[in-house]
Amino acid sequence: MLIRLRVNGFKNLIDVDLHFGPFTCIAGANAVGKSNLFDVILFLEALMDAPIMDAGMAVREEKGSISDIQHLFTRAGKGICLPIEIEAEMLVPGEGSDYLDQPAEAKTTFLVYRLELKYRSPEGAITRPRIELITETLDYVKKGEALAHLPFKHSPGWRDSVVKGRRTSPYISTETQEDGSRVVKLHQDSSTGGGRTRLFQAEKLPRTVLSTVNAQESPTAVLARQEMLNWRLLQLEPSALRAPDGFDAPSQLAPSGAHLPATLYRLSQEQVSSDFENSARGEAFVHMIHTPGTAGARALAQIANRLYELIDHVGQVRIDRDDKRELLTLQDSARPHCRGTGPVSLSSAVRASRCGRRNPGAARYRDQGRCCRSARPPRPGSSRAHAGGVAPNRRASSPLCCGKSQRCNQSRHAGDRSPGGHPESQTGAS
Repeated sequence: MLIRLRVNGFKNLIDVDLHFGPFTCIAGANAVGKSNLFDVILFLEALMDAPIMDAGMAVREEKGSISDIQHLFTRAGKGICLPIEIEAEMLVPGEGSDYLDQPAEAKTTFLVYRLELKYRSPEGAITRPRIELITETLDYVKKGEALAHLPFKHSPGWRDSVVKGRRTSPYISTETQEDGSRVVKLHQDSSTGGGRTRLFQAEKLPRTVLSTVNAQESPTAVLARQEMLNWRLLQLEPSALRAPDGFDAPSQLAPSGAHLPATLYRLSQEQVSSDFENSARGEAFVHMIHTPGTAGARALAQIANRLYELIDHVGQVRIDRDDKRELLTLQDSARPHCRGTGPVSLSSAVRASRCGRRNPGAARYRDQGRCCRSARPPRPGSSRAHAGGVAPNRRASSPLCCGKSQRCNQSRHAGDRSPGGHPESQTGAS
């Protein structure tokens, strides 16, 4: 999780210092640097997997050209480019793996990455400009100082759960030698790596030192690298979000929002695996995950609850697995306004996921866009039709009808309402 970003000398960003929380909105007039701020984040992500020049040329350029990396630097005068200084504070997971899928465990989880880059004009036999690495460090934030670095509202319990470990020296440092040359030091933090510090001449580095680490020698640095590799700029497209996924589709969200069903299905299955490992009675849990609609319901219920905080009509979220066609499809259902506005419980999520199998008519009725959650309208004289003390022939008398959908205003419902008003005005339903 990116906590703070300080940038100086990148395009038009001068002494920018921004703190991030769980949800941060960035607003401003045109051409003030909003897009450039996201370019910095993508630039850091690219530096973790590519040479410095390739990462620089991949950054968006306003005029559409990426052949000259000079556009990355702030120009202080004719032919003078200020160095780029980037500092990122981040929370990393306690464990993970490197690019060879070798396990890594962090010594500390609150890290600070600093990088300074300089523009070098073509000189001598070198006919193209280049970016030279000046400084690279990876340090840590002490647990006692974490509160001052987390300005957003949070609980002490949450802070203790994400800020762990202790350290007495940096993971990566840069020093200037007596002859004026700069050396980047990679300090190993694993007992299996031999504990020896590796030295790199900064002016000759084609890529960052952090992009070369492995879990055997520097497990904490590996997790910092993986954290930055996971930073994404999403430009969501409704058609991509709605598209189903095959069983062999990538299980990570694409920048367009594609592979959302496969991503949510992976998250739900990871929840199942976690619950199984934490279960005291394995046989009882095995019985539960073989019950249709139960596996992963807790994870999807949590997602539905988070969505409900932003969109108040979101009810249930489920992933339909079609073994015959080998497709994963995202399905959701609206939350009826008249049935309360509380969060979704695990039991209700499980019931909703089974609903389509138990009562296909209800699913068809829901898919037609009608406001009622049942398979058919209430029969005149039934207890459902009399709810609220309204005449039996009124659709709004059903407690399962929200009375607010667009179809309530269509002519086929005109006979179910009293003239001159919405069903809510006649029944007092909320």
